[in-house]
Amino acid sequence: MAKDSGFSILPSIQEGSRKPKSDITNLISAFDVGTEEYRLVPQPEYADKNFHMNVEVLGGCLCLLCNYYPHHIDVWVMKDYGVKESFEFFRSIAYS
Repeated sequence: MAKDSGFSILPSIQEGSRKPKSDITNLISAFDVGTEEYRLVPQPEYADKNFHMNVEVLGGCLCLLCNYYPHHIDVWVMKDYGVKESFEFFRSIAYS
């Protein structure tokens, strides 16, 4: 389990939020069940911010699914939890 200043990917609860098109801010909040504290999780620099975001876990790492429906889904993986620079672009999956 990756840890950063008392926050861990598990047992923290991750929540992704996509606001309506009039406000295209994507937020990922984390709640540490041990300390009962909230915080925002940093995100990678996206080329296009017009997508629907899902937050998942892939191989024990925080994973973002950026859904540009009906075109494709971009997959990002955070290798070092809480460190923005550790996000790696994993792959793009096209809709067929």
